[in-house]
Amino acid sequence: MLFQQGQNSLFTPLPLGGLAGLGLLALAMAVRRVRLPRLPRPDWGRPLSPAAARIGTAVCLGAALVLELLPYGAVLNFGRIAEDGTIGTFRETYSYFSLMPFGYANFFPLLTGVLTVVLLLLSLLQAVRPRPRRGSRLFVLDILTAVLSVMPWVVFGADYVSGVGVGITAALLLAAVCLALIIIPSLGSGPAQSAGAQSPEVPRTLPSASPTPGATPPPPP
Repeated sequence: MLFQQGQNSLFTPLPLGGLAGLGLLALAMAVRRVRLPRLPRPDWGRPLSPAAARIGTAVCLGAALVLELLPYGAVLNFGRIAEDGTIGTFRETYSYFSLMPFGYANFFPLLTGVLTVVLLLLSLLQAVRPRPRRGSRLFVLDILTAVLSVMPWVVFGADYVSGVGVGITAALLLAAVCLALIIIPSLGSGPAQSAGAQSPEVPRTLPSASPTPGATPPPPP
């Protein structure tokens, strides 16, 4: 009996939730070890100041979180038998934090919502106490969250996509753009190289020996 209950529990949402939690933990550990390569500094400069870009990141993530809280983002399609015997479908929408899509094996909205909350908290911390390495991890995690937000369309099809979901993906991508405006110009040269670029090297020249003045003739009487 216990073995049969264990087999049945494998298909309940609780173990799946535990697997999703382990996946989030593994994702956080992977992002923590990510180090972006140093790229050559572009010539186009900064369209926004770093402070404005950090504020823009927090605003975009806050907008994504507000859209995720609305009951119109996650989509489920249910079958229904009509009076004539034909089978039709009807569409229901839910919040990204609703457990109903999660219970029907659509795990991506809930994972996207949880990661958006994490991103928003880290972006607020980055706005108060900016650190370059934290900004790089935020960029990678934001890209992964945007990828998760489009996975319902990839796995289940276009019938599981809503306009609110498209807005959430767009807000996450705008946050990634704001993070890229901070990260990319700061990757090119280190402090020593930038200091050397600001102060050009002065050629060393040895002082030439000045000719000794000759004896001046005495003045005429």
